[in-house]
Amino acid sequence: MFRGSGRRASGVCVIGVAGVVGVAGLGLSAGAQPAFSVTRVAQTGDAVADDPGATISGISEGTPTVEAGVLVFDADTVGGSGSGGSGASRLFRASAGGTITTLVSEGTASPGGYVYGPALGAILAGGEVTWRDVSNGAFVRLPLGADPLATEPTLVVEAGVTPIPRQPGEVFSASFDEHGFDGNAVLFEGRNSSGDEGMYRRQGSFINRIVDRNTPTPFVGGTGTIAGVDDPFIRDGQMAFLAGDTSSARGILADFDDGLGLRPIAQAGDPMPGGTGSFNAFNEVSIEGDFAVFGGRRTSPNFDANVYLYQNSTGTLTAIADETVQVPGEGTNFAGFEGNPSIAGGHVLFEATNTPLSVSGLFLYSIADGSLTAVVRVDDTFDGRVVSDFGTRGPAAGLGNQFGFRLEFDNGDEALYIIEIDEDCPADTNGDGLVTPADFTAWILAFNSQAAACDQNGDGLCQPNDFSSFILNYNAGC
Repeated sequence: MFRGSGRRASGVCVIGVAGVVGVAGLGLSAGAQPAFSVTRVAQTGDAVADDPGATISGISEGTPTVEAGVLVFDADTVGGSGSGGSGASRLFRASAGGTITTLVSEGTASPGGYVYGPALGAILAGGEVTWRDVSNGAFVRLPLGADPLATEPTLVVEAGVTPIPRQPGEVFSASFDEHGFDGNAVLFEGRNSSGDEGMYRRQGSFINRIVDRNTPTPFVGGTGTIAGVDDPFIRDGQMAFLAGDTSSARGILADFDDGLGLRPIAQAGDPMPGGTGSFNAFNEVSIEGDFAVFGGRRTSPNFDANVYLYQNSTGTLTAIADETVQVPGEGTNFAGFEGNPSIAGGHVLFEATNTPLSVSGLFLYSIADGSLTAVVRVDDTFDGRVVSDFGTRGPAAGLGNQFGFRLEFDNGDEALYIIEIDEDCPADTNGDGLVTPADFTAWILAFNSQAAACDQNGDGLCQPNDFSSFILNYNAGC
């Protein structure tokens, strides 16, 4: 049976490309924790299916992005002869079935002669992939299943070519950075020839300005106009990004697509929840439905970014994890937060360290009940190896009920995994998304009322033998 180092939370099923590595059961005495599984989809040494002899030699520390069980990531290869040749940097797709195929490779060309450069910051959404082409100074968009050698890509924006909206005679410069993509629109930061920044959205063939140097500041107490933007995120038409104005007011701007427009949800100088100080700076933001999650830093004393949850409908801000919160399963508090939190399926994934050991770990927070669960920590034995480090995640790491993440091991291996939050869980008889002792009472009620949740063996009937099936389902942790 696969388990962590004794500190890792129960309720985790780890599946490798060859099948089940092991399961940690969820007993009747377990606390409230989300049921989820972790699946390995790629690791160094894996073969590239469409290039015989090629293997993955190094996986980028950039964010792996996931949709419907498919992970897109960039990596280096050795061996092989196709798709740009040995040593080429490529963008790959992989799934739990264990097949890794090339999406696009540096140095190859489209039918129209577009030569692909190194691909960074790929995002998968709506069955399409977007990324930043470093060599060509462009954001590129391509259907996930398309052959890049037989399909012409869509150049979302191209440095030195694409005109800037509302700035006559100006074209975007080559200074592109991150972008957001939701399967429909691309949200990106662009600069003009003078280095002035703006946030823009391309939808279809049109590019519209969200904010630029001429936009009056929306920050409370701020004056002047927008002076800088960073870290765009977009999902289902909702968007958010970091911004600052000419009076040095700065914070997070968000549009929840609720008709209220773009507005600050947190800004420097605002008090942090719990009286732990005032905000000074922010990390990237991620949105899902009524919620946004982000990292926020205080003014003094200096501290790595805490993790906060903003609820749009109520305007409330909650600390998910800060230095006052105890690490799950330990007697120490959190001491620092790294990477950028991501929200998906009503859960938040983030990386943090504890005190006084400063051991990093990945943690999962449930919005429904506020519970925290440890997924994996440095020095844990995970998937048969000892974890030594994590890869950088961004807000696009989660989608639907899945998250993608990267691990490094002490033997030099690197691997990519998908966390999937269980949605079909028969032991969750009260439907709260968790498997807890409360589900036992809920099953009794379902049995007495002949409700659908009583049927634990799937035979369509509610009978006494469903109780035995409920115990099995409960201990399996779904």
